Amino acid sequence: MAGAQEMAEGVVYADISFPPPAPTAALQRLPSSSWRRVALGLALLCILLLAALLGLGLHLHLHRRVGSCAPKLRSMEQSLEHRLQQQERFLAGRCRFCPASWLGDAGKCYYFSSAKRDWAQSKEDCCSRGAQLVTVRANATLAFLQRVSKSNTFHIGLKKERAGLDWKWVDGSALNRLFPVTRSTASYLACGRVSGRGLSGGSCTDPCRWICEQSALTLQWGLGSAPPTFLWGNTTYTCIDPQ
Repeated sequence: MAGAQEMAEGVVYADISFPPPAPTAALQRLPSSSWRRVALGLALLCILLLAALLGLGLHLHLHRRVGSCAPKLRSMEQSLEHRLQQQERFLAGRCRFCPASWLGDAGKCYYFSSAKRDWAQSKEDCCSRGAQLVTVRANATLAFLQRVSKSNTFHIGLKKERAGLDWKWVDGSALNRLFPVTRSTASYLACGRVSGRGLSGGSCTDPCRWICEQSALTLQWGLGSAPPTFLWGNTTYTCIDPQ
């Protein structure tokens, strides 16, 4: 009994510590500065991939917009209105907006070119602006175009494909003889024009100025402030008709 007690009292306790695991040979050979360079390279790669994805998305958006030649102005209007509402808490008025240097009339925006191109090139230019070659639906519109055109001649969105067919607008609707068209070419294929004298037809390959048309954007602006001017994409919009 006494021997067992001595053995219990003779137990020696010791703290045992294990050395940390040795790093692998690859990690030992890689200094801390190299780790920083690797991390920086990975971060730059992520940024470049994100920029590429954003660029691809923007390219597809512009391709759909230009290729269809039918701008989604309502969705643009809603987005712009939402932006202005975030900037102004109290809304007091509304305004019709057109791109800077465009003319406004009766809720429409009109671009009168100074350069000259054939009819097809003029149509493509309007598409690239999110618009179309102008169409005439009312006598008031024709009077406005004549007043601005004066002695100049402009391509419009009117075309006659061959003999026996009526004049048609770029949206496919027929002119239906609502407005007289003076023919100035012997070819069956003719494209419409407008000047101070009214509507006329001529060769589609003749270089002329052209008129683009799009709907004005109706937005709100803040209490006590002047109607705003804002940038959307690469286009500056200005208020043409405060309400």
